[in-house]
Amino acid sequence: MMKILILMAALLAATSCSGVLMTRQPEASNARVAAADLEAAIKLRWHDARLRDWERLDVRMDGATAVVTAPPAHGDLLPDAGRLASEVPGVETVRTGIAWNH
Repeated sequence: MMKILILMAALLAATSCSGVLMTRQPEASNARVAAADLEAAIKLRWHDARLRDWERLDVRMDGATAVVTAPPAHGDLLPDAGRLASEVPGVETVRTGIAWNH
């Protein structure tokens, strides 16, 4: 791998055009980006479905599992929020619960 990077750098230096040397990002970084994308997609799904008080809900990804929490006063939203979250491509399972520290 290192030889390939050195060869690419030499080729870039030998040509008069400028270029960008791309390196592979760590898997953890990619996982955080993917999780953020899925969280945003779930929130957008709630918004598009006009789920009442969706802004009060919280979602985070744990692998391919969406963990949806609501404050106690909005616990009645969890069944619909979970169903809508499960419709987002990339979400395999959904766990819902009340966040008592909200």
